[in-house]
Amino acid sequence: MKANRQWTGDKVLVETDEYHTTPDIQYPEILSIEYIPALKLYRYRVKDWFRAYDTPLHSFYDRTLFLLKKRYERAFLFQDSYNFAREIAAAGYATATNYYPMIASILSKLDAIRTAIHNEKTNSGNWIEAEDIV
Repeated sequence: MKANRQWTGDKVLVETDEYHTTPDIQYPEILSIEYIPALKLYRYRVKDWFRAYDTPLHSFYDRTLFLLKKRYERAFLFQDSYNFAREIAAAGYATATNYYPMIASILSKLDAIRTAIHNEKTNSGNWIEAEDIV
C-alpha cells in the first residue's frame, strides 16, 4: 500500500506504474511519462513510497483497516472475490486501468488450482481436508 504523508511507519521506495489524466503529477522520482491515446491517460513509470511491515500479519491487518473506509463499503456487499475486487477497483483503489482484469485473471488461476486439487483428491479416494484447498 502507498505510504502517503500521514503514514508514520516504515516505508520503502518502489518502482511502479501509475495512470493519470495530466502530465504534471509529482512523485519522489519520475522515470518516464508516456501518453496513451487509446486510454486518454498518461502512464507514469515512477518510484513512490510504499508502506513497509515487520510481518505479513501486520500488512494484512493494515490492508483490512484501509478497505473498511467508506469509499470501499460497497465491496463488502459481495461474498465472492470477483465482485469484491470489481468494487474496490471501481472505488479507485488503484490508478491502473487494468487493475480489475489483472486481479480477475489471478482469481481465475486460483480457481483452476482449487478445482484441480479438489478433482485429484476426489478421484484418488482421499478425503479432502479444508486446509488442502488453496
